[in-house]
Parts: sequence; structure tokens; C-alpha cells
Amino acid sequence: MARLFNEYAFDVKKIKEICNEYECVSFDVFDTLLKRNVESPFEVWKLVAERVEKDLHISNFCAVREQIQKKLVKKNPYTTLDDIYNKISEIYKCKEILKYEDVEREIEKKIATANSDIKEVYLYCISKGKRIAAISDMYLEKSTIQSMLESSGYKIENVFISCEEGAGKHDGQLFEVVKNKLEWSSKKWLHIGDSYKADILGAKKATVDAFHIDKNISRVCDFSKKIVNKRRYRNTLALLNNELPSLSSFYEKFGFSIVGPLLYGFVIWLLDELESKKITEVFFFSRDGYLMKKAFDKVNRTKIHSHYIYFSRRAIRIPYLANHNSFDEILKQLPPTKLYTARFFLEAIGIEADRYKEICNSLDIELDKAVLLQEIKEQDKYKKLYELIKSDIVDNANKELAMVKKYIEQEGLQNGDAIVDIGWNNSMQYYLENLDHSALTNLQGYYIGISPTAKKVSYAKGFIRDNPLKSNVTSISGFIGLIESLFLAPEGSTKNYKNDIQRILPVLLDYEYKTNEMEYKAFQEIQNGSLKFIEKVEKTGLTCYSLDGYDAFVPLKRFGLNPDYYDICKFGDFRYLSESVTKFAAPKSIFHYMQNMKEFKKDLYESRWKIGFMKKLLKIPLPYNLIYRALKGE
Repeated sequence: MARLFNEYAFDVKKIKEICNEYECVSFDVFDTLLKRNVESPFEVWKLVAERVEKDLHISNFCAVREQIQKKLVKKNPYTTLDDIYNKISEIYKCKEILKYEDVEREIEKKIATANSDIKEVYLYCISKGKRIAAISDMYLEKSTIQSMLESSGYKIENVFISCEEGAGKHDGQLFEVVKNKLEWSSKKWLHIGDSYKADILGAKKATVDAFHIDKNISRVCDFSKKIVNKRRYRNTLALLNNELPSLSSFYEKFGFSIVGPLLYGFVIWLLDELESKKITEVFFFSRDGYLMKKAFDKVNRTKIHSHYIYFSRRAIRIPYLANHNSFDEILKQLPPTKLYTARFFLEAIGIEADRYKEICNSLDIELDKAVLLQEIKEQDKYKKLYELIKSDIVDNANKELAMVKKYIEQEGLQNGDAIVDIGWNNSMQYYLENLDHSALTNLQGYYIGISPTAKKVSYAKGFIRDNPLKSNVTSISGFIGLIESLFLAPEGSTKNYKNDIQRILPVLLDYEYKTNEMEYKAFQEIQNGSLKFIEKVEKTGLTCYSLDGYDAFVPLKRFGLNPDYYDICKFGDFRYLSESVTKFAAPKSIFHYMQNMKEFKKDLYESRWKIGFMKKLLKIPLPYNLIYRALKGE
């Protein structure tokens, strides 16, 4: 009597132990050796239908394809793909449909991937000298399935397919075929598969021992809960489920499952936007455009040329001040923070603070004492400081203006070109379009997201949305620093520009994460993981993983607004890199803040992940997003 192993599910170690008892091991193919990176075979037919309907203007192909297969298989369980397509061509009276049989085969090959757990078992069996076979009830022929297995790293000579053998697993007959052709003994043979009816009960009828695995086991781990609309995310979830086990670290998995789908959705959207407006030149701004350009270049198969151009808010803001340099205007352009020092104020407008130490002392201004922006606006001494050094501000701004204009000309950025950045406030586009007699008065800005309070520019469009019907985002303010850091290039920010013989080169500040190996490695792994997602998608050659700006944003939004304590610990102590350096979520103890509420307010304000800050501090389940919104006065 055959032994049935059903209680161990995906316990790879246990499967290996059981395999040791046998000389011969056979595997089911689909959902055992191989997984499809789509939700179900129906998704394959939908993808074929898209091609058929586009090329032949034939509607309802997918439904017809499904119905025909059901009818033919009911009459003949050993129906082939040839049979199915011959019948479809008869119904539509269109022989051209026959060529899409090969399209379906190619899609099947592209979306197939090795089941990492079972591949480990397979390799173990190979190392132990086991005799191996693959057995499948399938309408695809042996040559196609063998090709799929080989491309996924399986070298199996003995492949048995029901439609070619005229026998199926469900009644035990295909096992008998294998037994006779390979001269395998039932007593020395273990079969592994996911279908209880075909692989387990079918093997039992042939007196073959069988091990049942669970095909529905989730590998998405903690990241699955960040995905709320599983219907729209179904194909992406299948890909994540199949591919995540091959990734090594928390950060790589985070990049693959959270950042990757967002990034892919963005570049597909960007390509569509550029093609619809017939734009052929697109410029990605440093540093936030670094990852976006890498992703864009992996996907782009058009005649659109992509460029990487070195800008920063500081590098463009200072030249802007050459012709917009009133005290009030300068204050408007300061980096967004609540507390300023005189040093930060001066350097933000292009002035080396230590050169003006004596002037500051004479006005009773301490270079490194933090004050509120409101104090700078209202206290006469800061306006006096401005009047005393205004000529230096303007002189420096004019010098930098001349250099940035040369750099723009050199790089070929022209009116009407597309520019890409992370977004939010449209600051850099605003500065570029308002430089002295700027030729760049009509740039086409494309961004990850745009704030409702963004600066007015000629044209700007954001990808992510809080609401399917709205084109902007409001929820990002509580974790905006985290989002920006995910996209950051592994290089310093652009300070300004210099002449280098015949070229204008950007002057870069030191790369801040180089001083901290853990931070550097984490963000590199996140970006590598996100690009691996795009590489996996590109391997399929399909766009069914592309999400709109609402659905693509949902996982990251949920991560930012409703993080686990574990998530916060993974990011909380990391620094946010901008013109000032702060941490994401690194509160002191609650006992410390009970004695110093002012310090709590300051630390919370400076935190770049405020919900994470509060949750890490209190460590209890509370509606932190609502609390944060209340603190903001919303």
C-alpha cells in the first residue's frame, strides 16, 4: 500500500529526509517544479487575447479560449494546445489565429520561474544520485515544458506529459507509463506534487508513495499586509510570492516588494506620458532621479533619449537669488525647517558663514544658536545683517547664475523637454523657469508626487495619488524623508559648478552615507531589490504588473502610515540627507520627554518619519496617523 505524506507542507528539510528513503523521485511540473508569475493560467490567456484583439480585431477571445478548452478536455482529457487553437480558428473562421498558439507558448515560457523550495529538493536529489522524472497533466507538449524547465535551471531528461502519452495522473495511468518506460519500482519511488487528486490519489492508484505540498503558501511575509487591493495587485502578488524567497535581506525584500512595483508603475506611466506628447528628450535630476533613470532605461524601448543632469535645490536656488533677492523673497526660498541658525541661514543663500562672524557678533547674532524662522522675519538685526551683506549675496548669485546657464546649455536642456524628479513642491522647476531671462519657460515636469501647495510652474504632473480621483498627495508629509531616501543616488549633493578646461562640471558635496556602512548597505540593497523587481518583470516582456498611481502607492503609504515596530527599528536610526541632516525616527525615552516637553516637540518636528517616531516612543497600538494629523491641525 502506498504511503502518503501530507502533514509537512513546505518543510524542505523533511522532504529531503523522506527522499533519502527512495531511489527514484518524480515531480509534478506546474505549481511544483515551476511557478507562474501571474495569478492563474487565465492571466496567460488574457495576455494572448490582448495581442489577438489588437492585431486581428477579434473580441471575446479569452472567454472563447477558456470555454473551448473546457469542452475539449471534457471529451478528451489528453487534448493538446494544437487541438484547442484549431477549434478556436474554426469558430472565428480565421486561420491567422493559429499563429497565436506560439504566442501563448512564449508567454508561458516568459512567466515561468523555478519554485525555489522544490528546486532545493531537486538539487538535493541530484546530489544524492536519485533517478529523476517530471510528470504533468497538461495540454502543452513535452518540448515546450522541457524548455521551460531548462530555462529555470532543471535538467530533466525524463519528462512525461499526459497529452503526448495518452494517459493522465488522476487515474494512475501516467504513473504506470513512467513505471513501464523507466522500469521503476513502486517500492523505491516517491512522487512530489501539489494536486491532492492527481498527484496524491493518482499516485496511490499506481501504488506509488507521494508527498503533497501546499501550492498556496504565502512567501510575501510581512509585506503582504501593505497591499490592500489584492484584486488589482494579483499578478504582482504572484510574482512577489514566487521570487521573494530568492532574496537575502529585509532591505532587499523591501525594495523588491514595496519600492519595485511603485518604480515600475512610475516608469511605465512616464513612458506613456512622453509618447503621448511626442517628447523625445527626458532629463532626470540628481540625486532623486538616479534610481528612476536606471529603471527607465531598463524599460525604455522607444526613441526617447534619457539624460542624467546634476541639479539640487541649493545649486539652482542661489542663481535664482541673483534677480530675486529682497529680504522677503530670500526668506521664502529658505529650506523648509522650523528652526534655523544664522550659519544655516547664510549658507542656504550661498554665503560662507565664518567670513561674517564679526558682523554677526556686532549685531548680537550667534552663528550656531537655533531660532525660529518667525524670529528671523521679525527681528531687525537679521534684516540689518541682510542689508550689510546683500551686495555679496547678489555678487555670488550672479557668478553662480552664469555657471549654471553654461551648464544647462552644455547638457542640452531646452524648452519643451521633459524633466523628472521626486517632486512635492516643484521647487527646482520653478527656479529653472524663473532664472534671469530664462529660455526654460516651458519645461514638462513629471514627478513621483506633487503637493497641493506646490509652486506654480508651466506644466507638472505627479504619478502617485492618495485618491483615485485626485492627482496630488497629502499623506506623505509624515514620512516624506523616508520616500526621498529610497531614491537617493549614492553620491553627494550638487553644490555648484566649475570650469574644467572645456567643460562645466558639477561640484559635489561628500556622500553622507559613506560614513555609515549600515545605512549605505541598507539603501543599496533597497535599490538593488527594486531594480531586481523590474528585471523580473522585463524578463516576462509583459506589462500586466503595472499599477496606476493610486495602487502603486498603497504599499508604501501603508508602510509609512501604519508601520510595525519592527519596521520602525529597521529605519528609525537612519539619517535623512538634505541641506540639514536629521534622523527618521529616533526618539529619546518617554521619561526624558516627560521632564522636557519642548525637546519632545523639537525632536518630533525634526523627525522625518513622525508616525514612526511616535510609535517607537510609545510602543503601544494607537491611531498614530490621526494623532499626527491632529497635531498638524487637520
